[in-house]
Amino acid sequence: LLPMAPGDDVWRYLWEGRMQSAGFSPYLHSPSDPLLVTWRDETWVLINHPEASAIYPPLAQIMLRLVTLVSVSVTAFKIAFVAADLAVAGLLARRFGAGAALLYAWNPLVIYVGAGGAHYEPVLMLAMVAGWLAWERGETKSDGALSGVWWLGVAAGLKWITAPLVAWVVWTKLRAGQWSKALILGAVSLIPLALALGWFSHDFGRVGPLAPKEFVSYARTAEFFPWLLETVWPESAFKNRWLGWFFAPVAVWVFLRAKSLREFGESLLVALLVFSPSVHAWYFVWLVPFAVATRNLGVQLVSVSAFVYFWSWETLAQSGQWSQSPLERLMLWSPLLLGFWWSKAREVRA
Repeated sequence: LLPMAPGDDVWRYLWEGRMQSAGFSPYLHSPSDPLLVTWRDETWVLINHPEASAIYPPLAQIMLRLVTLVSVSVTAFKIAFVAADLAVAGLLARRFGAGAALLYAWNPLVIYVGAGGAHYEPVLMLAMVAGWLAWERGETKSDGALSGVWWLGVAAGLKWITAPLVAWVVWTKLRAGQWSKALILGAVSLIPLALALGWFSHDFGRVGPLAPKEFVSYARTAEFFPWLLETVWPESAFKNRWLGWFFAPVAVWVFLRAKSLREFGESLLVALLVFSPSVHAWYFVWLVPFAVATRNLGVQLVSVSAFVYFWSWETLAQSGQWSQSPLERLMLWSPLLLGFWWSKAREVRA
């Protein structure tokens, strides 16, 4: 899939990596900033939301800069992401066996995301899986806990959605009354992000805004619960601020109920996807590493059904409208939700 046309995220990767090397912080200058007009090339017009400054966390920005220092090309990013995927497969194979790890290594969605679409999810998966497996090792070896929270901290610095995993492991120590260990683990988990923020402050004078951009408050893409809510409450359409009120109780319930990091990570990410107002096909790979351990049927099925998402691209090309029919939405989401429910119900019966 390396020769395949990539998704549109990679054009921002290339731009933000280049601009950092040129001395401009992507948090302070959006791609449409007139100050950067002389840096525009033929790929500039392909950048999505050019009016918005950087939406990726600091460690992700440093990763983009490092890749573009080697080569300013889509292929360079694809090779880096394939290497990360192979490393993830190796970690999973060493822990769960080669046969079980095929769910990740031969997964069609995983293969598309890095090698085909050039999305940086494989790098996130590498940090998350390294942290998760090190934390599990830490249950029997003292060095695993510190290594685990370090890598989970790296994952959070690559994409904010993994930050709750750090919070959960710190909570396990607080719940056990081990306050000093919780404090140490929390501090270690913050070091990767602190170093990245320090880098930006040193290199560009200040960091700039890291908060979600305006379009996040109304953007909708292949969503599930927000779509259901909109059918019974039309006024909620494109008003994403209300969704947190529905997601928060579910997240707290999952947080308090989980007995292991793998259980918490898998369940929380499913809930996050269900309640998120904007979901892209490559987001579903967040679940795949955990399914290597749990064999969750829903995750296995969505590794195929997620490709229904790309029908929306055809609709967009033909009509200029980003939309999904109810049938397309159900074909995308039903395999995940029904399979996930079946697997969880089977665990309870067992």
